[in-house]
Amino acid sequence: MVAIYGPMEVQRQTKELIDRAYIEVIYKPRSGIASPADKEKEKYIKNCVEAAILSTLHPRTEISIVVQVLNEDGSIVSTAVNAACLALIDAGIPMKNMIAATTIAYLDGDLILDPTEKEEKESSSIFTFAIHSQSDGTLAVRTKGFFSEDEFNHASEASQGACERVFSFLRRSLEKKYAE
Repeated sequence: MVAIYGPMEVQRQTKELIDRAYIEVIYKPRSGIASPADKEKEKYIKNCVEAAILSTLHPRTEISIVVQVLNEDGSIVSTAVNAACLALIDAGIPMKNMIAATTIAYLDGDLILDPTEKEEKESSSIFTFAIHSQSDGTLAVRTKGFFSEDEFNHASEASQGACERVFSFLRRSLEKKYAE
């Protein structure tokens, strides 16, 4: 679940930016306090959404994005990025373009799109790719494990197609919502 707050007055003056909005991402795990691994996920999500938000339209303000994990069965970071994008659009936050993310794992030499938590634990490598809707390039990559350059390139190509399917889903969802 993702909640968007803002643009609003900056809560702490030290975070105020005179030329753009300060983007804050808070990643809350299902239970307990955020671990260092959760903070790394939070940073990845922040980097992705910062690249998409037109923050210069709201100088000296704050946009807070709260990601609350309700259920985790793998591919949590890509799910959080996709949910954050949809929540930003739904909240009316001006964006340069949409973002989509996919998680890919290599398990016993096979490429798996959107792996489950069990598949992630058993895999030799995991990739999370995020891309813009307006470009062919990759916005951000998160990797874990050991992999060859060929495996990375193959995963990157597979992620492009998967992200295109995510963009199609986002567009259909938005068209359905705003057609009513």
